[in-house]
Amino acid sequence: MRRSNNVGLWHRLWRNLEVGSRFLLAWCLALIAGLVGCVLCLLIGPKRMWLLIAQPWARLTLWLVDVRLHVSGLQNLQSGPAVFISNHQSLIDVVFLPALLPRQVRFVAKRELLWVPLWGWAFGLGGAVLIDRSKPRQALQKLREGLKRLPRGWSLVVFPEGTRSLDGQMRPFKRGAFHLAMAAQLPILPLGMEGARDIVAPDGGL
Repeated sequence: MRRSNNVGLWHRLWRNLEVGSRFLLAWCLALIAGLVGCVLCLLIGPKRMWLLIAQPWARLTLWLVDVRLHVSGLQNLQSGPAVFISNHQSLIDVVFLPALLPRQVRFVAKRELLWVPLWGWAFGLGGAVLIDRSKPRQALQKLREGLKRLPRGWSLVVFPEGTRSLDGQMRPFKRGAFHLAMAAQLPILPLGMEGARDIVAPDGGL
C-alpha cells in the first residue's frame, strides 16, 4: 500500500513538472514571437506582421502546452468578415482564437495587455484595439479609431462581457460589440468556449 502511494506521488510530481515545463516553454515562445513581431512591424508593417506571426504562434503554443481543441461549426468561421464575439474564461483565450479564426482579424482587448513584455507590445503594434475600461468615453473613441484602421475584408474579435468570468458564468454583455458591428456593417458571429479555465485559472496572469 505504501509503495502504491509512493508511485502515485512520484507520478503526480512528474506530471506537474512536465506541465510546468511546457508552460515555461510557451512563455519563452511568446517572448520570442513578441520580439520578432516588434521587429517585423518596423520592417514590413503591422498587417503583414500579424498575418505572418499570429496563427503559427498560437498553434505552436497549443501544441507546446498539449492542448487539443474540439471545434463544432468550424465552417461558419470562414464565411467572410464579421464581428466575432466570444465568452471570456481565461488568459489562454487569446491563444485559442488566433489558432481557430481566419488570419485577417484584429482584437479589441484591455490596455493592460501592454504590461506583458514583448508579446503585449507586438499585440498592440499588430493593430489590436486596446482600451482603458475605466474610461468609457475614451474607450469609445478608441473603438471608432480602430474601426477606421480596420483593413478591408478583416474581422474584429470582441469579448462582450468586458472581462474574464471568475466563476464560469456569463456576465452581462456590454454594448460596444454591437455598436461596432452596426458601424462596420458586419454580421455578428457568436463563439462559445468551454474548458479554458481548466487550463489557465481565470485569475491567473493579467
